[in-house]
Amino acid sequence: YEFLSLVLGRDRGRALLAARLGASALDPVDELLSEALRFEAAEPPSLQGFVRWIEGSGRDIKRENDAGIRNEVRIMTVHGAKGLQAPIVVLADAASDPNPARNRQNLFWDQGFGPIWSPSAANADPRTRMLHAAAAERRLQEHNRLLYVALTRAEDRLIIAGCAPGKGRSLTGSWWERIGPAMDALDAERVEAGAPDLPGVVRRVVRPQRAPVARPTLTVQSVTAATLPAFALTPPAPEPARPKPLSPSEPLAQPGRASPLRSGSTRLSALRRGRLVHTLLQVLPTLAPEERGSTAARLLAQPVHGLDATAQAELAAEVLAVLDDPQFQAIFAAGSQAEVPIVGRVGRHTVAGRIDRLAVAPDRVLLVDIKTDRPPPATVEQTAPAHLGQLALYHALLSALYPDRPVEAALLWTDGPRLMPVPAHVLARHLPE
Repeated sequence: YEFLSLVLGRDRGRALLAARLGASALDPVDELLSEALRFEAAEPPSLQGFVRWIEGSGRDIKRENDAGIRNEVRIMTVHGAKGLQAPIVVLADAASDPNPARNRQNLFWDQGFGPIWSPSAANADPRTRMLHAAAAERRLQEHNRLLYVALTRAEDRLIIAGCAPGKGRSLTGSWWERIGPAMDALDAERVEAGAPDLPGVVRRVVRPQRAPVARPTLTVQSVTAATLPAFALTPPAPEPARPKPLSPSEPLAQPGRASPLRSGSTRLSALRRGRLVHTLLQVLPTLAPEERGSTAARLLAQPVHGLDATAQAELAAEVLAVLDDPQFQAIFAAGSQAEVPIVGRVGRHTVAGRIDRLAVAPDRVLLVDIKTDRPPPATVEQTAPAHLGQLALYHALLSALYPDRPVEAALLWTDGPRLMPVPAHVLARHLPE
């Protein structure tokens, strides 16, 4: 919202759009800002996420009828005019064919025969002619429903117009034919005009005169800069910068993550291996124990991973050893969750991250971060501060979320495998200031 507001306000985007497209272009702009506020209230702030959210919403925006205020004429379909009104409404095409050839149905579904293709009712059998007739009746009913909508849009005056049909066509079934008798009964004014090369018919309907409505008198006072208070001429101070969401997987002392290609193939291989371990530990616990080995083998054998038979067997054995170890049962038991997104505030920092494994029990919460470092550190004191800082942020968020039970944090080293509990007082030392 702040980004869009800056583009539209400070950078004059709103004024440029209005100059280019007219004042009517500002309605969707205002709605876009409202959507941005709704998105930020429900989702983590992300421009890419907002674009995807808008694309997937499928919402239509109905513009309010303010044509009288803007002194403009709007050309609309009857569908688009639903829910709107204006002092004067013109039905410009009331003499059109309600059943033009381009709208006629050619493909039908018959319960007894299935799909039937029939371009013309003239050469169809009796059963298919009934299908054509039913389709034409449905189109006519929709045509008449739109007529009701069109007739009820005018506040003061309704003008009904249309061009006389050409040779071989008639007004039968048109809005003009249906409206004509009623308007004649009301003694409405009729005006017909035309020329030999352009025959036309215009019918104007004027409602009975109504007593004029008293309107309030407005007093306009001239306003100059001298009469305005000081705050009206002073630009507002810039809003404080929103803190960048802190990703716990990134060390606090580094502004970004280094490219995996920068330190050569060893770094790239370690990243690929870590992703595969996380994927296996996310998928395999959902399967029966007897299915895990074959599933891991099939996944690791895919050519996209580029692993030889030895690497596949080694990686599968490492992951299966974690799942088969009794000390890890609570981490991967039924009801535990993998890759749990979490967003919140720790001190002055906004945190947005993803927990590798989370198990919430009635008496405790178990938080586990999976690490694939080789070789792993022997003690908590030897663990990289970045790993402990990440775990500390997750621990702080979960402690605030579950104040009624202890939150236990641990690092799971897949090389071993080994579970390393990390005490709360150690985590407290690694929280950001």
